[in-house]
Amino acid sequence: MFHIKSIRTKLILGCIILSIVPIIIVTTVLYNISGRIIHENTAEAILLNLDSYAEEIDDIFMSLYYDTVEMAFDKQLRSMIKEDDSMGISNYLRDYLRNHAYIDSIYFFDNANNDVITSDENKQIVKVENIQNIDKRYDKKNGSYLINVIERFDYLSNKNYFTIEKALYDSEGGELLGYIQVNVDERTLYYDLLNDMIRLNNGDVLMINSDKVIVSSKRQEDIGDILSKENDIDFITTSKGYSLEEVKEESILKVYSVSKVTKYKLIYYIPEAEIIQDVKKINYIALYSIGISVILIVALWYFYTADLYTPIAQLKDQMLKVGEGDFDIYLEHDREDEMGILINGFNDMIAKVNYLFNEVFRTKYQKKEAELKALQSQITPHFLYNTLNSIRCVAILHEDNAVSQMLESLIDLLRATAGNKNVFIRLEQELSQVEDYVDIIRFRYNDAFKVIYDIEPEAYPLDVPKLIIQPLVENSIQHGLDLRSNEGEIYIKASKDGNNLVIKVIDNGRGISEEEIHAIQNNEEDKSKNLSGIGVYNVDERIKLYYGDEYGLAYQAHEGGGTEAIITLPSTVKRGEVSNDKGTYRR
Repeated sequence: MFHIKSIRTKLILGCIILSIVPIIIVTTVLYNISGRIIHENTAEAILLNLDSYAEEIDDIFMSLYYDTVEMAFDKQLRSMIKEDDSMGISNYLRDYLRNHAYIDSIYFFDNANNDVITSDENKQIVKVENIQNIDKRYDKKNGSYLINVIERFDYLSNKNYFTIEKALYDSEGGELLGYIQVNVDERTLYYDLLNDMIRLNNGDVLMINSDKVIVSSKRQEDIGDILSKENDIDFITTSKGYSLEEVKEESILKVYSVSKVTKYKLIYYIPEAEIIQDVKKINYIALYSIGISVILIVALWYFYTADLYTPIAQLKDQMLKVGEGDFDIYLEHDREDEMGILINGFNDMIAKVNYLFNEVFRTKYQKKEAELKALQSQITPHFLYNTLNSIRCVAILHEDNAVSQMLESLIDLLRATAGNKNVFIRLEQELSQVEDYVDIIRFRYNDAFKVIYDIEPEAYPLDVPKLIIQPLVENSIQHGLDLRSNEGEIYIKASKDGNNLVIKVIDNGRGISEEEIHAIQNNEEDKSKNLSGIGVYNVDERIKLYYGDEYGLAYQAHEGGGTEAIITLPSTVKRGEVSNDKGTYRR
C-alpha cells in the first residue's frame, strides 16, 4: 500500500481534495442534468417532426386512395376497358399522373386479356398471366387499416413502390374488369420527407410496417428486411415515444411515431454523442478551468506551507544525524509557536541523551575492556600443569631438540597472551599465536591432528580483536576431534567478502549439537579448561561490542560430522580505531 511520508505533500493533497472534489461533484451533476435536459428537448423536437411527417404521409396516401377510387368509378375508363382501347387507357393513365406529384406510375391490369397497361410510354402494354407476377410483395398481415397500402418491389420498373390497389367491376353485370394500381416511388417519398431529418447529423430514420418489415430507409438494400432486435422499439402501449438505449456499446436515442391511417412506424436513430457534443465542449472548458485552478491552488498552498514545513524539515534532518550517532547538535530557532515548543523539547532531549551516552555507555565500555584485560592475563593451572608435564615426558623419552622447540612455542604464546596489552592486533599476529598454541597441543597429543591454513594475502594486514581464533581452535580440539584416530583436521580460512573479513575454523570431528550451540550462545560453556579462560561466547560478545550486532560468531554443523565456526568482521577498519553503531572509539 502506498503511504505519503511528507507532511507538506499531505497538506497540499488535503487542500486539493477539499477544494477540487466539490467542484468536480458540482460539475458532474450539472453535466448529467444538462445532458438529460438536452436528451428530452431533442427527443421532443424530433418527435414533433416525426408526428408531422407521419401525418403528411397519411395525407399523401389518403389523397391517392381517393384518386384510385375516383378512377375505379370513372365511366370514361370503364368504357375504354369494355372497348378494349389499350392506347386510350394508357393515355388516360398518363394524363391523370401529370396532375399528382407523388404518383410515379399507374398500372391497369386487364383481367380479360392478361395485359398490364401502364402510364409509361416505353412500356405501354406488358403481357402477364397474373397481376402477382409483376411484383414482389413484402409481408403484411391483414389489419384494421383505413387505407391498405401495399409495399412491393416492381419488376417492370425495378423500383420499390408503395401501391394502392383497387378492383374495377362492371356496373351492369358485376364482372371483374381488372385492377387499378397507383404507385408511389419509395425513393421519392424518402428524399422529399424523411431525408430532411438527418441532413444535419449522423442519425438515421426508418419506416416499417406492422410486421416490422423495413419499407423505407437511407440504405435501399435494407428495404424488405426484418427490423433487427437492437433497432426495434416496442410500441404496443403507445403510438409514440423515445428511449435511450445501448446498441453495440454505443448510446443511441430512439424516437418513434406511428401513423394513424397507414399504421406505418417512423423510427429515428441518433447517437447520444451527436446530441451532447455542445455539452461536452462546455464540460471540457470546465475541466480545463479546474486544472488551472488546481495548479494555482497548489502553487499558493506550496508557498503558504513553507513557513510551517521548513522547521519540520530541519527537525527531520537533525533527527537523521542523531540516528547516525551524532549527539553534538543544537537546532537554532526564533519561533514562539507550537513548532518552537517542539524544537526546544528536541534540543533538551538530545542534551539528556548525550549526557547518558557519555556517562553510562562509555563507562560500561571501559568496564568491559578492563574485564577483558583481566581475562587476558589469566592462564588456567590445569592447562599449565598438563603442558609442563608434556614437556617433562618428552625430555625423558626423547632427549632431543623437541624440548627446546616446545618451550619456545610456550614462551611465545605466553608472551603474546599475557605480555601484549593491545586489544587489537593484525590477523597475521593472531595466526602466529594460533600456530604456537597448535604446536604445543600437537606435542601433547603426539601429532594426533593437523591444522591447514588457507589465508588470502589481502587478509594478513587487517586488524582483528586479540584471541578470537585460538578459543575456536581449542574448542575444536577438546570437543570436536577424535584424537585417537590420528585423522583429525582443522581448517583455518580467512578471506575478504566485500567490506567484510570472514574467518572460518572448520574441523572434521563429531559435529556439534543444537544443545551445544545453545550453551555457547548463552555463555554456559566451561571456560576453566581453556588456555586463558576466554570462552567462545566471549569471542562473540567482544566482536559485537567493538563492531556492532551485525558482526560476530556463528556455528554451523555439517551433515555427516564436522563443525564450522564463522567469524564476520569489518575489513575497512583503520588501524588505531574501531567503529560500531554507538560511535567511534580509540584504542
